[in-house]
Amino acid sequence: MRQKDEQVKKQMDEVQKLKSEFAAASRKDGGNLQTRDFTDDIYEKGFEGKNFVPETSEMFCNLIAVIPNAKMLKFREDYSTMMSMFYEN
Repeated sequence: MRQKDEQVKKQMDEVQKLKSEFAAASRKDGGNLQTRDFTDDIYEKGFEGKNFVPETSEMFCNLIAVIPNAKMLKFREDYSTMMSMFYEN
């Protein structure tokens, strides 16, 4: 009886692990931009040539900011201040 109980617990743990992995994969592929990997979308649509610094640059790097529409105005207002604080430090 004890052996059967341990087998059932082990199987339940495996099922929970698989459910967690599936949920994580689903969030990565779907969901919003905070949880989804969207870099493939950028490179597939050809944005890197027009808007990105080449990877060979030693002085610059690319930074992608995901801003909710509701906070876009605030971000645009504070952008120059954030950048000046970054370069001063």
